[in-house]
Amino acid sequence: MEIIDEIIALKKNGLKNDEIADKLNIPVGTVKSKIFRYKNKITNKINIVNTNEVSLDKHCRTCGKEIKSIAGKKEKQFCSDYCRVKYWRMQKNDKKRV
Repeated sequence: MEIIDEIIALKKNGLKNDEIADKLNIPVGTVKSKIFRYKNKITNKINIVNTNEVSLDKHCRTCGKEIKSIAGKKEKQFCSDYCRVKYWRMQKNDKKRV
């Protein structure tokens, strides 16, 4: 059994970080960093599963081309950097005319 497995098991049993450190004879900072890395690892696995879901109902604000958006991420508004820059330049020019 690896140390991270022991830390997670003790954490699930309700022990505090300093209690886990005393029990395993390791620094508290090690316990905190192992828990932090474990949480990030779990979160990344969840995000990877969610990226498989794709919706196709969005269109580029400049050219109207269909955009594939990945679930769990910020929705795209433009199909490319070219369209994004073109859109914002048009907005900038409209403000100058007023």
